[in-house]
Amino acid sequence: KRYVSSLLKIFEGDFGRSIRYRAEESVRLFISSTFTDTHVLRNFLIRKVWPDMEQWCRQKGMGFSVTDLRWGIQNLAVDEHNASAVCLNEVKRCNLHSTGPFFVFICTSKYGWRPLPAAVEVDELEKVLECVDNAEDKEYVLSWYERDDNVIPAQYVLRRISHHFPSYLSKVRDEHEQAMHKWMEAEQRLQLTLRRAVANCTTLSPAAMRRWLTSVTEQEVEAALRHLSAAGQVKSEGGKSERRGEGEGRGADGDDD
Repeated sequence: KRYVSSLLKIFEGDFGRSIRYRAEESVRLFISSTFTDTHVLRNFLIRKVWPDMEQWCRQKGMGFSVTDLRWGIQNLAVDEHNASAVCLNEVKRCNLHSTGPFFVFICTSKYGWRPLPAAVEVDELEKVLECVDNAEDKEYVLSWYERDDNVIPAQYVLRRISHHFPSYLSKVRDEHEQAMHKWMEAEQRLQLTLRRAVANCTTLSPAAMRRWLTSVTEQEVEAALRHLSAAGQVKSEGGKSERRGEGEGRGADGDDD
């Protein structure tokens, strides 16, 4: 019956999410939130909620899994500034492989971590640097962003953390933690310098500004909404697809983790 129903949907021009087959029926959830202010709730979900959901899914003949990245991302990915890409890829994977819901958003008062762009076109960064008043700060930014002319268009690439702090990849815990602390200080200086410049830069497009100012948490929510919209599951009251406007729901000075 399911095969016939899906075949009829294809004949009707419906190639949406509802007809996708998976090797194993499974509910796979991505948990999105800021980290430092949700420990208690996340621990409660692990102890009390997820076991019950897993049991319910098993009774229905389905698997159940949860992707909770608060447990950390591999140091190599962080070293290469791929943490946000890892998060967004996991949102996509959960959407593709989950039979039912795939995304749980825990909304709190914090806005979340705003990562530095791992790569940015030369023209864009140079516009931002024009708005950095302090020459020392400008030089500091360029000590982290390396120009790469081997791509078209040319871009600046954020150097690996281990380029400045080699011990970041050390397997000796104390050495790694010392390097991580140094990187956190460096990242904070870069963020404050560049955000201030972006806020004063009148030549940047709204999309470019969002690249510098948007938190990973907001990016995760927007990615989930895009997946739902692509599957025809986000509808307004009038029956049309609904998409949130750029910047809506984001404070200009949202708190970072």
